Amino acid sequence: MTVLIDCKLWLDGYDLSGDMNALRLDATRDAVEATTFGNTSRVYRPGLRKASFGHTGYFQSDGASAVDDILRTFHNATSPKIMTIAPPDGTAGGIAYSFQAVSATHGPFGGQIGDMAKLEIAGEATGDAVRATILEDGVTSRSASGQSTGYQLGDIAAGEQGYAALHVIGVTGSPTLDVEIESDTSNTFPAPTSRGSFTQATGLGAQWLPIGPTITDTWWRTKWTFGGTGSVLFVVTFGIN
Repeated sequence: MTVLIDCKLWLDGYDLSGDMNALRLDATRDAVEATTFGNTSRVYRPGLRKASFGHTGYFQSDGASAVDDILRTFHNATSPKIMTIAPPDGTAGGIAYSFQAVSATHGPFGGQIGDMAKLEIAGEATGDAVRATILEDGVTSRSASGQSTGYQLGDIAAGEQGYAALHVIGVTGSPTLDVEIESDTSNTFPAPTSRGSFTQATGLGAQWLPIGPTITDTWWRTKWTFGGTGSVLFVVTFGIN
């Protein structure tokens, strides 16, 4: 059982965890009727998947990096943004849910006298909400090349797809960051294979990377190449649907 104390919410290039006090993700699937003559009860088949989200927090609007300004930009965007929700604490090796998000509702202000001013955001995932593993957790700023711990997450079988998400949530100086996803047959990564690379990052932002299909390796990690000066704080998740 999990008590929600230090959940993480990463939206594109921002860590909004300290602004929120309630997060929700709902995953559903259509039940498509397939009843024919001869059946004595209704028959259904699994249909399209759908995921929706709804989060609430506290209103702040005192600059471009304040939560209401970030959510307003998200709500007005003409293309999906990358969202990752990580219960319980967003540490490397933990579970997260990553997806491409579209904002449907932005309630920028609410409350009554004597209360903290509240805000809310809600919307839909376009495509799957992927149950992922956090490969890099955005706790330590990186100023040199490196790689994450490897995790045994399984192969990508026929009919499945891998998905990786990258959130760059902190930048100092003038760095460049090249991030890729690697796989191998064992935890020592004797002959790692690059399975996909994100576009080089130089500032705050996020990217979505499909990987596969049909990869028999079962061990996965992220690797990054640092260039320039300064440091970068970033999050990488990977999952298989």
